[in-house]
Order: sequence, then structure tokens, then C-alpha cells
Amino acid sequence: MKTFVSLTAFLLILVSNTFAVDFYFSGNEDADYTNAANWSPTYPGTTIGANDKVFIQADANIIGFDLRVEGLLDISMGAKISANGNNLVLGGNAKVMNNGEIIVSNIKNEGTFENCAGARFACKQFNNTKSGIMNAGVASKSFINDLFLNEGIYNLSSECVVKGNFLNKKSVTLSHQAILNVSGELNNTSVAKVNQGERTKVNATKTTTEKTQTYSTMMSTRI
Repeated sequence: MKTFVSLTAFLLILVSNTFAVDFYFSGNEDADYTNAANWSPTYPGTTIGANDKVFIQADANIIGFDLRVEGLLDISMGAKISANGNNLVLGGNAKVMNNGEIIVSNIKNEGTFENCAGARFACKQFNNTKSGIMNAGVASKSFINDLFLNEGIYNLSSECVVKGNFLNKKSVTLSHQAILNVSGELNNTSVAKVNQGERTKVNATKTTTEKTQTYSTMMSTRI
């Protein structure tokens, strides 16, 4: 029985790896994400599988559905994903590499979201969950119009503009002349940390802490 179970597990892994595919969006016909003519080798669907990699090499429009990522989503420099009223959702093992531009309604990150050097993203709400890692590279820009909820790890090396409130429940680290601009309230829970590099800035209309704020300056951080 054990031998049969082991063999079955091995075959499942083998099949899973066999069907891992790299998908490329070229926009040959138009900017419609769901148009199979824009894809090679085939259209990957609205959920990117755990073993799959999707490369967006032209402007892609998402209309009428949320884009869910369980594998890799890579947006090339000069390319853009736009979603009118729809969301980007990252699973626990997902990774988004943004080298271009992302404009969506909301982003929920349970995996790793990389806003690479020179890239840009904008959304209404960003939820970096307990398992989420959010990295914003040098010269990148982040715009959140409503709420930034950070329950995971957020590393900022550039500019982040939050028009609403920033609720920090875990860890924020600023480095490389990063600027965090919050038009509303920056609220740190009692266990949260804002680690601020020597030449970084945090601007907020109001800053509160539920109990005792933990705020440290890492003087060793250099450009």
C-alpha cells in the first residue's frame, strides 16, 4: 500500500511538472487579455497556475474578472496591465515581478510582490497579508488611493503615496532615500515596526500607535 501511495505521489508531481508552461502576451491583435490571438503558445486563463509563468510584453486590459496568480506573473518594461474595477490576487506561493506598470482596483498579496526599479503601480487598496512580502525598488513608484493594510513585510526603497490611511501591523523598512507620504493616518499597532533609513522620510497628516510605538532609525543605512 505504501509503495502504491508513493508511486501515485511521484506520478502526480511528474504530471504537474510536465504541464508547467511559459505563456507570453504579445498583444498581436489587441490589448484584450482574454483574446487567445494575443497569446503564445495558448491562452492561460484568468488564474495563473502554480507551476506556470506568464510574461506580459505589451499592454493588457483585464475586464470583467479578477486576475489570480498562483505561479509567476512578469510584466516587462514598457508593458502595462490595466483593470477597470477588477483586482489582482496573489496566492501564498505566487510572485509578481513588475518592471512596467500595473493599474487595478485592489491588490491582495499573500505571496511576493516586487515593484522593480523604475516600475509603477496604482490601486485603491493594497492588502499585504501576514504571509505577504512587498518590495519596492529604487526609482519605482507606488500609489494607493484609499487604504494600505500591511500585515506582512514591506520594504520601501523609493516613493509610496497613500491618499488615504496606512495601517501597519507588522514591519515597514525604508531605505535608499525612500519617501512614504500618507495623506490620512499612519497607524502602527503595538507590535509594529517602522525601520527608517538615514536619508528617508515619513510624512503623515496624523500618526498614532495603539499602545507603545516601536520606531527605530538604522543609522548604518547608506545610499
